[in-house]
Amino acid sequence: EMTWPDYVISAAEGIQESVSEGEDFWGIPFPPCSVHPNHPLAPLLIEGTACWTCARGSVEPIEIGHLAESINQKS
Repeated sequence: EMTWPDYVISAAEGIQESVSEGEDFWGIPFPPCSVHPNHPLAPLLIEGTACWTCARGSVEPIEIGHLAESINQKS
């Protein structure tokens, strides 16, 4: 039985795959890691919250749906 955060992770994975494998953006990491722009952030469930995470652990998890807010805070 899937929970809402599971559905969010699944949707994020599907969108991420569609974007990165699409003709216009093939091979471009989406969304890019702010520390390692050569790899994408990965959707992961953390303490019941669907988050974007750095595979290397260099970025604090960002709740899916709040990525733009985190980028704007750094500017």
